[in-house]
Amino acid sequence: MRRRSQLRTSVTAALVIALPALAARPARAQQEYAQQIRMQLNRVATILRDSGYSPVGDPGTGTLNNGSRDLRPVTLVAGVHYAIVGVCDEDCTILGLALLDPDGSPSLTPVRSGTPLIELTAPRAGQYTIAVTMSACSDSPCYWGVQAFRK
Repeated sequence: MRRRSQLRTSVTAALVIALPALAARPARAQQEYAQQIRMQLNRVATILRDSGYSPVGDPGTGTLNNGSRDLRPVTLVAGVHYAIVGVCDEDCTILGLALLDPDGSPSLTPVRSGTPLIELTAPRAGQYTIAVTMSACSDSPCYWGVQAFRK
C-alpha cells in the first residue's frame, strides 16, 4: 500500500511541476494541447519506468467535451500488475478513469482527479476497457491522454 501511495505521489508531483510551464504558453492551437498531453505522458512513462513498469501498447488520446466519455480497449494478462494513468490539458481539472472487465462490468471503483491513476493486478486475462470521462473542462473540448503500463 505504501509503494502505491509513493507511486501516486511521484506521478502527481511530476505533473504539478510540469503544468505551470505548459500553461504559461499563450497559444491555444490544437498542436499545443496535443503536445501538452504527449509531454505529460512522457513524464509519467519516465517515472513508471524507474519503478519497473513498461508501456502496454500506444497511448490513447483524444478530445472530450465536459461530461463526455470515450472508451479505449486494453488487453490485460491475468496475474500481471498494471498502472493506468490519465492526463489532461490545462483547461481540464478533473478527468475520470474507470476500468471495465471483459464482460463490461466495472472492475474497480472509478478514479477522478487531475491525474487519475488506477493500479491493479488483473484477475483474469482478456480485453478490458478504459473508460475516460471529462469531469471538469473549463473550455471544451479538452484534450486528454491515457496509457497503461505493466510491471
